[in-house]
Amino acid sequence: MELDTPDRLSATQISIERTPTMVDPEHTQLQHERALFESLYRLSLREARERLLAAFERAYLERLLERANGNVAAAARLADVDRGTLFRMLKRLGLRVERRGHTSDARSSHER
Repeated sequence: MELDTPDRLSATQISIERTPTMVDPEHTQLQHERALFESLYRLSLREARERLLAAFERAYLERLLERANGNVAAAARLADVDRGTLFRMLKRLGLRVERRGHTSDARSSHER
């Protein structure tokens, strides 16, 4: 039996080594979504809806502020909402606006 050397890798070894770079992003996203929904199914409909909506709002507002370079008035225009409404949403979700569109969690670690 001959041992594999770096210059004599089998086709199976090459395939295994390349697998992480060939992962289908849609498949990975689907797996993530299924795992998320499985965790939500254990909750009441109301609680699941509230958690899902909060997660969506947080992600949406973070991306929105990135697009607007941290300018809340510009972000409000992009989202077609009143600037005051956007400020209230940010406060409710515990987000604060920092320079260049980044948001951070305004809650302290003991509140999470």
